[in-house]
Amino acid sequence: MNAKRIMGSAALLALAANLTVSTGTGTATAATAPKSFDFNGDGYNDMAIGLPQQAAPTGSANTGMVAVLYGGPNGFSGQKLLRPPTDCSVPSVAGSPYACNFWGEQLAAGDVTKDGRTDLVAGSRWYSIVNSWSSAGIAQNKHYFTANGYNGWENRGLLRVGQFDNQPGADIVKPMRAYYFSGDGMIGWYNGAAEATYQALPPVANPSYASVVASASGDVNGDGKTELVYVNAGDTIDLDVMSPPHTSPLQNVVLASATPSSQSAPQKSSRLEMGDVNGDGNDDVVLVTPSLGSLQVWYGSPTGLAAAPGFSANGLTWLNTGSLATDRGLSVGDVNGDGAADIAIGVADATVSGKAGAGMVAVIPGSANGPVLTGTQYITQDSLGSTPAPAPPLVDPVSEQSKASDGFGYNVSIIDVTGDGKGEVIVGTPGKNSNVGMLAVLRGSATGVSATGAQVVHPGGVGITSATRFGVFLLR
Repeated sequence: MNAKRIMGSAALLALAANLTVSTGTGTATAATAPKSFDFNGDGYNDMAIGLPQQAAPTGSANTGMVAVLYGGPNGFSGQKLLRPPTDCSVPSVAGSPYACNFWGEQLAAGDVTKDGRTDLVAGSRWYSIVNSWSSAGIAQNKHYFTANGYNGWENRGLLRVGQFDNQPGADIVKPMRAYYFSGDGMIGWYNGAAEATYQALPPVANPSYASVVASASGDVNGDGKTELVYVNAGDTIDLDVMSPPHTSPLQNVVLASATPSSQSAPQKSSRLEMGDVNGDGNDDVVLVTPSLGSLQVWYGSPTGLAAAPGFSANGLTWLNTGSLATDRGLSVGDVNGDGAADIAIGVADATVSGKAGAGMVAVIPGSANGPVLTGTQYITQDSLGSTPAPAPPLVDPVSEQSKASDGFGYNVSIIDVTGDGKGEVIVGTPGKNSNVGMLAVLRGSATGVSATGAQVVHPGGVGITSATRFGVFLLR
């Protein structure tokens, strides 16, 4: 039997064994707590943008940098630019020629230091730094989490923070390759430990590439602990739940496995996020598979996840544009403030008004009955409407205009920046201005994404004079 199909514990079996989950009726009122990304303690959520290809002031290219934009009632105002240590004196990795490379490829947030304040966790392919709250903003803390002896190559952008075990406080987990081409696992830093704990995934037939292609985390049963969900493209392509991610034997359950005829099957193109789409107080698993043009949602409940998706939509032609080389941004959050999380999907390679790769974002409302496809809003730099190509006259939400290869939607994040209880849709557009990049910040409102009040952030406006593809790596 494939080891990935062995249930590691009775508790985890219960997590995924609930075969019938009601999607609910009426108005969603019991949503899980919104994301907390307030780093400077002013009551407004902030945004972090990773720039792993930036050079250090006195160093080589690809050292990396993280830009933090401070939220406020009128959107982003003020920023802080963070860099890794100039001497790369990371414990257990000192002297490594790669220790400072590509810092900013990993971004997550949580109370890792257990002081009641949100910390920013920013990482490279090999190590992470916890940046702690201070009255002056974010102060870089000499609190490193090292991955000594492990290689993080190819597992980029998959860092997750949450209470994954029974101990209070946030832990840090990410998929990582153990040494070079020798298999994948989950590496984690638990309860403030400086060194990592590694849990190997079952070996795969072709270990020459990183098998974990997507991951997400959330609390599916409301017990205060975080579950990790991931797509593992090993011998087969599986959607797996791991809880907790660091105990042996492996605590793993397969939710779905790829078969040629299954529209709910995960694929290498699949993207994952979690959030309370039906507003019942439990996080749900959202799987988007561009190659199949499909969207699935597994609903959480007090008894865990259903064994089959409670919502499935196939044939979404706007999602499957035929080019899968470009990433699909995906975020889940409450844009209209009704208590049910909405789903934002970026289609960065979409052709807009004849401009190839200009990009588009679709925002699908959540409700007590799950996603509402008929309420989808389609957003480009030129238009906001109920169809991917609305007829004139167009509502133009962004001051910029679509150009070929802009990549609007390469990444997307839903965060309530203005503090009004409605999430802003923050769109990474890394191809803008010949790959300099930009962010578009679209306001949330009671009717969804607003056509007014959008903010455009260019890297030069926040003190970054030589940006490369600003908007690829976003906190979400």
